[in-house]
Amino acid sequence: EVAITGNNSGADGIYNGAEVGNATVMNGTAQPGSSVVVTLTGENGQTLGAQTVTATSSGEWSAEFAGGTLPGGEYNATVTAVATDAAGNTATSSSTFPVDTVTNVAITGNNAGTDGVYNNAEAATVAELSGTAQAGSTVVVTLAGPTGQTLGTQTVTATSGGTWTVQYPSNTLPSGEYDVTVTAVATDASGNSETTSATIPVDTITHVEITTIDGDAAGTGVINAVEHADGVTMSGTGEAGGNVTVAVAGGGTATGVVGADGTWNVTFQPAQIPSGERAVDVSVSIRDQAGNTDTA
Repeated sequence: EVAITGNNSGADGIYNGAEVGNATVMNGTAQPGSSVVVTLTGENGQTLGAQTVTATSSGEWSAEFAGGTLPGGEYNATVTAVATDAAGNTATSSSTFPVDTVTNVAITGNNAGTDGVYNNAEAATVAELSGTAQAGSTVVVTLAGPTGQTLGTQTVTATSGGTWTVQYPSNTLPSGEYDVTVTAVATDASGNSETTSATIPVDTITHVEITTIDGDAAGTGVINAVEHADGVTMSGTGEAGGNVTVAVAGGGTATGVVGADGTWNVTFQPAQIPSGERAVDVSVSIRDQAGNTDTA
């Protein structure tokens, strides 16, 4: 007689990625002194390894296979024990055991909007990240700032459909222009772990300024009648690519785009500039490509 009674796959009975890297041990019983040939076969019937041991005086045997004998993957392996006693009688026993060395995790999206950039308004609200992992896996998702500092960590369980979502409180993402790193570590029911990372741009700031009005430094010049009749040009600086709107109090507005060199200029027609003798307020606002705004 011969029996297979156990192995060293742990309490769950499944060989995970860490366990297959160590020695694989199969245990059983047989008539004392019997020669026992223990063979491991893979999911396609291929022989993975064979060991010959002798049952002890108490009728126990143990066969040890080198680490890495069990290939990675998710499958059932078979162990077969053939015992031959001193009289030449043989007995055979087989059993299967699960191997699961793989898991998966991915970061698939966030709530930064269609541009994928967290602007000032978006960073001030709840930041939400989503992804996929093996159903039931525990997923730890960590946000790290531009200097590697931890901004927040959330732990969730992947749904039966293999998806997960985490939320971070408002203002978890600090102000500035930088990339935040998202790291997701998934651990499945068998103890296998997988890690993935992604970067998400954060841009919560922009700037704009009026520097000259009709050639004079802003706030210092006077528009006379001739200059008024020719139209008035205003210029300034801002974030490249930003859309600029300049408004003259009691008059009109003009729009422009900040150039690659960080400068802009707009021209007002005479009808857009109030006439007479007065001080006129001029304001400029910008909306950058990430949706941030500033006014001067």
